Amino acid sequence: MRKILPILLAFVLASCSSDSSESNTGPEIDFNAFDMSIDLDRTVFGIDERITINASSTETLGTGCIKSTYFTQDGSQSGVCVSGGIGNGFQINLSFQTIGTKTFIVEGQTSDGKVSRIERQIEIDSTTNSVRISKVTVNKYPSMGLAQDPEFSDSDSERLADLIFRIEKRYVDITVGDDAPKYRNADHSESAVIENENGFEWNYEGNELRFSRDNVLLFQLYDFDGGLDVDQNLGHVFVIFGDYVEERPSQVNIVEGGGSIDITIDLEWN
Repeated sequence: MRKILPILLAFVLASCSSDSSESNTGPEIDFNAFDMSIDLDRTVFGIDERITINASSTETLGTGCIKSTYFTQDGSQSGVCVSGGIGNGFQINLSFQTIGTKTFIVEGQTSDGKVSRIERQIEIDSTTNSVRISKVTVNKYPSMGLAQDPEFSDSDSERLADLIFRIEKRYVDITVGDDAPKYRNADHSESAVIENENGFEWNYEGNELRFSRDNVLLFQLYDFDGGLDVDQNLGHVFVIFGDYVEERPSQVNIVEGGGSIDITIDLEWN
């Protein structure tokens, strides 16, 4: 009997483990429990471009979501949802900040737990519905030609500003259930430094300054003294590409601060 007891005990434990595993496995979810469709006008979009998805259903929905692994830094799947009072449909606004193939899932759920899912893939490229800045010219800023570094004499060119500009872009954030898009801001780029006002132009041959037509830019000019914490801000302007989409000019002039800062931007449209 001493040899049988361990065998019987092992058998009982194995049976319990098997029963427990089976009991923890719930019923398989039907992800096509009702008809749902999405309206997406194309499959190729530009980086940062606003993407609008309209989901509609044959059922009254309690929750609507969009889910993707591209919404997180670590690649784990994350979702944004809306719930309550959404009726038979909901709108999604979003944009992607990196190029490549993006897969996402649109999901609707009724108040009694029925679920419907639609999976889609789209391509994000760097040129669709975009605008490229090919040249930036600073025409005027408040202390232009004046001493920035008082330790130098009036005849020493070192007294003049070492010019650098930085760009912050505004892009469309992920929202579900809102007709109007919401936005987030992100640092984009900074220019090379032009020492001692030895020029007021920056030329760009590549795509360093390519943006979506949906972007709004905050352009900030500085006297470079070693880094953002110590640089002196010389002024800023906002560049709103949406103001120029209809005419698509090759050059725009932006004046702000009561005329105290004036810049010209050369543009190429896609």
